Amino acid sequence: MGNVGTRLARAGVHRVLGNRSWVQGHLTSFAASTNPQRVLEIGSGKAEGGEYVYSMRPLFPGAADFVMTDINPDFGHDVLDVTTFEVDEPFDAILCISVLEHLPEPRKAIERLHAAVRPGGTVVMGVPFAYPLHDEPADFWRFTEHGLRLLMEPLFDVDLHRRGPRQFPSGLLAFAKRPEG
Repeated sequence: MGNVGTRLARAGVHRVLGNRSWVQGHLTSFAASTNPQRVLEIGSGKAEGGEYVYSMRPLFPGAADFVMTDINPDFGHDVLDVTTFEVDEPFDAILCISVLEHLPEPRKAIERLHAAVRPGGTVVMGVPFAYPLHDEPADFWRFTEHGLRLLMEPLFDVDLHRRGPRQFPSGLLAFAKRPEG
């Protein structure tokens, strides 16, 4: 499928499943209620039509520092491998939306995210469940709510949301707070 066909197919899937707007709604509420000052975004994505349509940056206008990253250096952000990165100063919030399913070792990413968010800070993890294969061949996982909790709860207090019916959600969104102390 050509570039235009791929974009149209992706737009159609997003329209049918509604996950992107659902995630944006939750993140808008989160940003307004917590007003994190330092935000790290994992997987900010490529520009389409001159804009970074996959980035959640516009939802955090109050952030003093919003760091956009991606594993792909061609996308124009800070290059970051979520399974190995280190930070000098922890973040108030870390957004990791539609990334975990592309990682061969998701547990390593969860451990790095825990180390990079301040005590009391929140990692927001969004993953698909009922979603077509994409960005192949690096599309490895679909997480159930039980699998996502198994990965995150040893390190975080998890508030999990699902899009759609419990038995067949189109996506999951975890607000994972790092305990203080």
